[in-house]
Amino acid sequence: MEVSFSMNQQLFRDICKEVVMHMFRTGTIKEPMLFYPRNDLGLLDTIYSQHITQKDVLSIRDKSLDTYLFISGMHALGVGICVIYAENDFKRPLEEFDYLEFGSLITAFSKVDAYELALNRMGISVNSGLKKVLDQIIIVGINTAIACVGNKIVEPENFKAFMQVLYNAGYTIMFVNKEKIFKE
Repeated sequence: MEVSFSMNQQLFRDICKEVVMHMFRTGTIKEPMLFYPRNDLGLLDTIYSQHITQKDVLSIRDKSLDTYLFISGMHALGVGICVIYAENDFKRPLEEFDYLEFGSLITAFSKVDAYELALNRMGISVNSGLKKVLDQIIIVGINTAIACVGNKIVEPENFKAFMQVLYNAGYTIMFVNKEKIFKE
């Protein structure tokens, strides 16, 4: 997998292993593997850059690392989920989006939180069991990251690995279920 930003590859593998196995054990996925767009056109880099520079997000990080990681994980998972919806809407893979289509995706995330948008697109209420399944995926990612690097999770190369896994997890959830979701 090609990524344009520096990330802790070992941490990425460690979080990935735990998240994938959790998703597999809970039946969220049928095979223990993650999928991701071949070329996401820098989407995760863009979202990551926006996310880590938002003052309100940074103030949360300073107050509660757990809350910051959960919000960040929700955001990354939501972006991954929304990519599949956008691919379905535009009838082509993300790597073939033109400038306006890509821009509309970025704009959507600046107007509504990616996780909220994903839940809305999936028709999942905030009190549903399905949301709890998604939340648990994020918690597994957080617990693994903290177990591996502790508070150093906020260092850019660690934080990017964390977000990349959850982005891929969101994409995977939708990728493996798109036939059921997008019945014509």
